[in-house]
Amino acid sequence: MKIDLHCHTKKVKHGEPATRNVSVELFQEKIEEADIGILAITNHNSFDYDQFCILREAVKGTCQVLPGIELDVNGQSGVGHLIVISNPEKVSSFRNATDSLLRSKSPDSFNASIQDVVRSYETCDVLFVPHSFKKESCLEEADINELKELVVEKHRVILETTYRSLGVYTNFGYSVIAGSDVRDWSVYEQAQLPDLRLPVKTFSQLLLLAQKNAQLVDTLLSKKRKTIISASPYKGVSIALPIYQDINILFGQKGTGKTKILKSIEQYYKSQSVSCSSYYGSERDESYKEFEDTSAIPVSADAFDIDDCSKEFLNLKNWKDTVPCLFREYSDHCETEGLNKAKKRLLITQTTLLSKLSVDTTVANDYKNVSSSVKAIKDFLNRQPALGTADLDLFLTLLQKVEESAYKAYLENWRSSEAVKLTNNLIRGIRKQADRCTNTKSRPNGTGFEDFVSSRIALYQAANKIASSLSVPESTSNTEFFGSIEGKGNLYLRTKHRFICSESYPREFPNKKTRLQEAAKLISEIRKCFLNKEIGEKLLSFNEICTDYSIHDLTPFIGVRIETTFEDGTPYSPSSGEKGILLLQHHLGLPSDIYILDEPEIGMGNSFIKSSVIPEIMKLAESGKTVIIATHNANIAVLTLPYMSIFREHSDGNYRTYTGNPFSDRLVNIDEANDEKSWTSESMHTLEGGKEAFYGRKSIYES
Repeated sequence: MKIDLHCHTKKVKHGEPATRNVSVELFQEKIEEADIGILAITNHNSFDYDQFCILREAVKGTCQVLPGIELDVNGQSGVGHLIVISNPEKVSSFRNATDSLLRSKSPDSFNASIQDVVRSYETCDVLFVPHSFKKESCLEEADINELKELVVEKHRVILETTYRSLGVYTNFGYSVIAGSDVRDWSVYEQAQLPDLRLPVKTFSQLLLLAQKNAQLVDTLLSKKRKTIISASPYKGVSIALPIYQDINILFGQKGTGKTKILKSIEQYYKSQSVSCSSYYGSERDESYKEFEDTSAIPVSADAFDIDDCSKEFLNLKNWKDTVPCLFREYSDHCETEGLNKAKKRLLITQTTLLSKLSVDTTVANDYKNVSSSVKAIKDFLNRQPALGTADLDLFLTLLQKVEESAYKAYLENWRSSEAVKLTNNLIRGIRKQADRCTNTKSRPNGTGFEDFVSSRIALYQAANKIASSLSVPESTSNTEFFGSIEGKGNLYLRTKHRFICSESYPREFPNKKTRLQEAAKLISEIRKCFLNKEIGEKLLSFNEICTDYSIHDLTPFIGVRIETTFEDGTPYSPSSGEKGILLLQHHLGLPSDIYILDEPEIGMGNSFIKSSVIPEIMKLAESGKTVIIATHNANIAVLTLPYMSIFREHSDGNYRTYTGNPFSDRLVNIDEANDEKSWTSESMHTLEGGKEAFYGRKSIYES
């Protein structure tokens, strides 16, 4: 819910844009769209009571509309602007006081002294909001001091600054606000306005909050869900901490156990089975490595849409060279051919061997696939009866016929192959026996050259398929948005598969990259010299590596890595700080109930923290999430306006824990209720380096 204490609803003075005029319908639409909870109508030197009543009624129930006016007042350096906002219950008194002050002067000609303005509204219940801190038409510090001296209750003076400066001044004791000063209602929802962190619904509550009334703050906080968690800053030490279902900040000196407190809180939520996303700034480099871990990613040749070459690896393992027939065998046959006439009459010794016939792998694979499919169907029907008895019997009978048909085709093919083998073995056996008995030599079956060439070609084909597969380009199997780096663009995590090569990283092939590269090189050499005499030696070396590393297919040669890239695929190596930015964005984007952040500011600039981190934290809180942050960064600790601040202190050899919030400006010792500290003072000292450091920067910026 947002608050706007500087809002124009009509063109009043000369030179103002007509787009300040707003219809009831547009007002109602834009207030709802911008999620405004409290709004003050503050037109220049004019209060239109009738319009106030109409607009208030239009958004009744969703937005509290306050009556107000922006007055031209005489300051030491010229005319400045002072906004006066009234309790709507006192609108009649405010109206009369305003009419008396304006004295029928036109908006363009009116101006008054600060003293006149305060005196006019001294009996009214109002807030004074002067333009200040270099804002356009601002009053000088002396003018503001005069205003504070004239106003009895100092909390009724709230300074207006720009939205960019709002958090800084809030942190250090200033009551400040930023308004829309709307000039064009068509884009009103784009105005940067502060969020009301506490559910303030009335002018009286707003006034008490400006006063930092502890009772009001406690009452409003009680509406938020709170859990008391036993946290541990050190072993054997336990402290009870209230954690709100909102933003909780843990700050304090170094070495006071803040990180261990967070980890114990994280452990508590996990033990309750509550989803928890955690980021530890000091561990960002190690955490980043988890996103590069590929151990759970399956590795398969399917990533390249190719065969795994398991058959080819088996062929290389079992390959044996075929030696051509020696010329001497023909010579021996010719010399002994006529020595035994009885053998010559044994015609089988002259018979040529039958041509080899191998089992048709297609037929064999068909049978294997049909058999496994039938088994799977039967298992399914056993688990989940999907057919009636008659249909089931018929279906199973048909399945059996299909399986028997596939088996019959496979069996016939196998029998034919085995018949050729048995016949050739028989012929060889008879020849061998006849040669032994007759001391002769049968005519060789052939030169053996065909078998030699076929064997070497088979070797080449196996090696060539493996080598060609190893040269297939890398493949990207998954792309996931990771985060963005300011000034550089969006970054993605891409899961990439590639076969081992000279660019491969050791992490892709733990403990075996060198040997795998050697095996890949041998495959390439086998393909090139498959006809050379040294082929046996290279094949032996390759098979030894395969045996040592249980290599049976292409899988061990596939490396997987997760790479950080830009949108166009260009690789990028983030710095340590950028890793933190990406990790923090990731963790804040996870769908969790609890978000734990330990020093998220490490390695990050304040610009990124304010523009990206804080808005995300605020969104989480608005959506009902619990955020717990340990930080040394003032922007995070202050601009998030935490419901709970936990301050850790070490002094006099003792550790102390204080809890409180910026709304009441109190921090109370959890072990001693009478021991209180100022939230403003401690945050200024711990987060900003002290008042002098803060005001030194303030002076530099303003100059």
